[in-house]
Amino acid sequence: MVSTLPPLATLPFMIIHIDLDCYFASAERTVDPSLKGKPLAIANRDDTAIFGITPKKEVPFIETTGAFSGAMYYDKFGDADWRKYFVERNGRIRGMIVTASYEARKLGVKSVMGLGEALRICPTLQVRPARMSLYQTLSAKLFAFLQERIPVLEKASIDEFYGDVGGWIADHEVESFIQNLKMEVLEYFDLPLSIGASHTRTYAKIATTSAKPFGTRVLWPDDVSKAIDPMKIEAFPGIGRRMAAKLHGYGVKTIAQLKEMNHLLDGLGRPGKDIHRLIYGINDTTIQSFRQRKSIGIGRTFAPITDRAEYARRCVILAKHLAYTVARLEGKPTTYYFKVKYDTGNKNSHSLTIKRPFSEKLFKDMAMEELTKLDVYPTQAISYIGMSVSGLDSKKAVHSLFHHEEDRRYGKLQDASLQLRKKYGIDAISWGSERL
Repeated sequence: MVSTLPPLATLPFMIIHIDLDCYFASAERTVDPSLKGKPLAIANRDDTAIFGITPKKEVPFIETTGAFSGAMYYDKFGDADWRKYFVERNGRIRGMIVTASYEARKLGVKSVMGLGEALRICPTLQVRPARMSLYQTLSAKLFAFLQERIPVLEKASIDEFYGDVGGWIADHEVESFIQNLKMEVLEYFDLPLSIGASHTRTYAKIATTSAKPFGTRVLWPDDVSKAIDPMKIEAFPGIGRRMAAKLHGYGVKTIAQLKEMNHLLDGLGRPGKDIHRLIYGINDTTIQSFRQRKSIGIGRTFAPITDRAEYARRCVILAKHLAYTVARLEGKPTTYYFKVKYDTGNKNSHSLTIKRPFSEKLFKDMAMEELTKLDVYPTQAISYIGMSVSGLDSKKAVHSLFHHEEDRRYGKLQDASLQLRKKYGIDAISWGSERL
């Protein structure tokens, strides 16, 4: 396997990678500047309000953190006292850290840490419940701002962007461009970020990581090997945990060692070839200014329940919310996925493909049938229900000759329901089985 970089003349310049520093915490500080300089954590807890019996006039907030997936929930906690949301009547603190500021990280607070543990480690920790509507709105405004300054821009996630400035910014001006851009964003939005630049997406991302926090770096071709060779393979973008574990089994711990033994990648099929291209900067430059959502899902973890009637009710509610969102997105999914977990750790899941026009009635019936089948431990308590659909970006119309008239009626019903819910809320129309 030949392992050389393309000739310098053929390298596209420049790809830049923009990453907001501790974004959720930084966003909260734009609303409450008194939080600046203090250890701050943004925490979340499973939103089970969706199962309440009080009709909801609001519509669920649709998360758009990336182009390929999403989730939905009711974002109504705002900047309320965190204790009202995370502390139960018995005094138990429930919740998970989503983002920790650099001040909190220095004291040992980390993402995915339990909130109770974080408060034990750092009693002075400031806590705010996550409010995605704020973060999404601010991210959208920043994206529009960046579009005016970068000709080809891709939103990779809520706090991460890629841009192609080749032919727009001269190579020797890239360093000053990204430095000025960093200061502009701080001035206009009060948001700290880091920016890296190089001739591939992966190298630009590596440059950004090395520049954090609130820094900039250009990784030139002559500096690439020096920057990436000492990296642990699990730290290299594009090498996941499973692949890293597999490579560790061969004694490969760093990118330099992987280069010396890159024949191993030949035997790993397509994933191995993809990693080879990323390491050597081959065909890793495409910036997509628009990427249509491909899938969306909904799931909830909750206190374990044994009542199967309540289980069925919750399945119907989740199916209704997902169907409503698919209708709003005008999606045409054909692949469906369902999952259930038990408090014992057991879990079961199944996916299927159905080539019929999507409708809430069809989806609700399908969800009930599949989730009933998946409940293979009837004496165990259920603690999670999840479902998702994919293929939303399909350009092909789906028809079924055997269900044509039925699907036409379901489609009309869904169109009418969508308009009513947009105006009066998600519970303007409900299934009888949602009420116990």
